[in-house]
Amino acid sequence: MCEPSVFEDLKTKYQQLQVECEQVNQHLHDYRRQIKIAQTLEAEYQEEIRLLQSQGTLEAQKLKEKVHQLEESIVELKSSHNERIENLEKELAKKEEEIDGLKKELKDVEKLSQSQNPESDSKLLDQISKLEQLNFDLNEKLCELEQSLESSEQKNATLQETSRLQRQELAEANILLENLKDENLAIKSQLDMVTSKPLDDKSQGNSLFAEVDDRRVQLQQNMNTMKSQYLEMKRERASYLKQIRALRNENVELMAKMEAEIKGRQEDEEMISETYKNQINALNELIASYQKERESCNLNLKDVPPSASGMMKYFDNMLAMKNKEMEDLRQLLSSASLNTITQRHNLIEAQREIRKNNLEILQLKNEIGQLNMKIEEMQMVSPTEKTPEIKQIEEIKNVNKTNKENEGDKNVQFSEDTLDPKVTDRKKLRKNAKTFVLQSIHYD
Repeated sequence: MCEPSVFEDLKTKYQQLQVECEQVNQHLHDYRRQIKIAQTLEAEYQEEIRLLQSQGTLEAQKLKEKVHQLEESIVELKSSHNERIENLEKELAKKEEEIDGLKKELKDVEKLSQSQNPESDSKLLDQISKLEQLNFDLNEKLCELEQSLESSEQKNATLQETSRLQRQELAEANILLENLKDENLAIKSQLDMVTSKPLDDKSQGNSLFAEVDDRRVQLQQNMNTMKSQYLEMKRERASYLKQIRALRNENVELMAKMEAEIKGRQEDEEMISETYKNQINALNELIASYQKERESCNLNLKDVPPSASGMMKYFDNMLAMKNKEMEDLRQLLSSASLNTITQRHNLIEAQREIRKNNLEILQLKNEIGQLNMKIEEMQMVSPTEKTPEIKQIEEIKNVNKTNKENEGDKNVQFSEDTLDPKVTDRKKLRKNAKTFVLQSIHYD
């Protein structure tokens, strides 16, 4: 009777051992599947890290190239400004030489006027005073040109300051890229630690899965923070690029306005110098003709005999009439020349007002552009103050982002399904892990 009972006990123990063996095999199969899932996740994370590193290196190269281009443009601007300053200095030297020549001519005219009649001397003195006034006006023009040179130098200094600020911004962007690289390396080291860390002796049966799951959540959070930092840096870079484009456009407009202003001033100065030259030539011709008439009159007086007193009176009257006609013509000529000079001065003043208005318009445009950029930055920083159109665009972007994340979850689920057709999502994995823990506690 003992043998059948012993046999039954052995049979039951054998069946229990078979059941336990099947359960252990099932758990081993689950562990292998979880290890494969962790390996696939690790490969995906490594691929994402590699893509981020390649993007960071490309961005750094692009920023370095832009810095090099900005330095070249600064060198070109410096050379062009120096050339313009040299040209203006040469023009100033020429104007000073012209002024010296005019002074010499005035001295010659004064010397000639000393040998003439007092009435003609007074008229010539009046004309000389007018010429001195014109000379004074020319000196004022020279002072204005010097002020324009100083303003151009100040503009050059402001451009250099803006280029220095742009370099600092690019350096900060490069530092952000380096920090992202360091974070990528830290995440990679964490992945290596997760894959190479042994099991704890005091851990339960599903400690590896729980640790991998926790590490996966932590790595996902790190990846999300890195993505948000990358997007923030990308947004800042876009704003910096927009500022650089605005500064370049402003620089081009300023250069064009400066060239137009310099050209207009040169034309105005040439116009004034031509009027002065024409007036001086007319005065010289009048002086020469007056001297010739006096010499001819003196010669005629020497040749006339003393008996011809009636003829002398007649000729004196004729000379007085002719002198009066000449004086009238001179007055008409001086009034006409003064009218032309005043008209040209008025034209120059009008052109100056036009240039000032153009500069004010340009400054207003620049202020409007800066305000628009500030509004865009405020809209980037505070989403509550954004316009409905921008909110709609951001909602569309968020929908696209959620769709991409859902597609990523589907891809992960597909990879899990390929490993084990019984497990459809991560909730089932967690449920299986809990049942395995309960079974292990029961067996213990």
